[in-house]
Amino acid sequence: MLTTSDFKKGVQFEWEGEPYVILDVDTKTPAARGAQTIVSIKARNLISGQFLQKTWKAGEKFKEPDLEHRKVQYLYRDSDGFVFMDMETYDQFTLDVEFLENEIPYLVENQELTSLIFNEKVAGVELPQFVTLEVTDVVPGTKGDTATGQVTTPATTTNGLVVNVPLYIKVGDSIRVDTRTGDFKDRA
Repeated sequence: MLTTSDFKKGVQFEWEGEPYVILDVDTKTPAARGAQTIVSIKARNLISGQFLQKTWKAGEKFKEPDLEHRKVQYLYRDSDGFVFMDMETYDQFTLDVEFLENEIPYLVENQELTSLIFNEKVAGVELPQFVTLEVTDVVPGTKGDTATGQVTTPATTTNGLVVNVPLYIKVGDSIRVDTRTGDFKDRA
């Protein structure tokens, strides 16, 4: 069982029979004596993709969702959405663009991911911590351009993701990007 004290970004919980993942948490303790701490969250339903904003009293309990993890491979994007293949059964399934809103910039064809299954339905995909992307455009920087203390320049990848990279990164280089923050990790 989870309680509101376990809530933090990325925690999954079940509420009213539906699985959710927490996107943001705000805990407030009123200054008045005897007032109870409240926990406000913003979460996304793992099945429907709908958002939930809710406030609970501290200490309330929630079930952990019974999620199954399966290896999948991202195949391609078509007019219906993004097509994946289950690596065990070789069954293909499609997820809508709205459903993968945050993951799209990190998807690369033939990439292996983990799918979340809840009540025999695909509830989403989990990205690896780092993905390798090819740089298609780099804003030129100059070696002496360090007045702001930044020695980075914006670079665009094949997926359209813009990442601040060091000045030595050139068009055609492959870079590793942290999927949790969107930050440059290193050259691949």
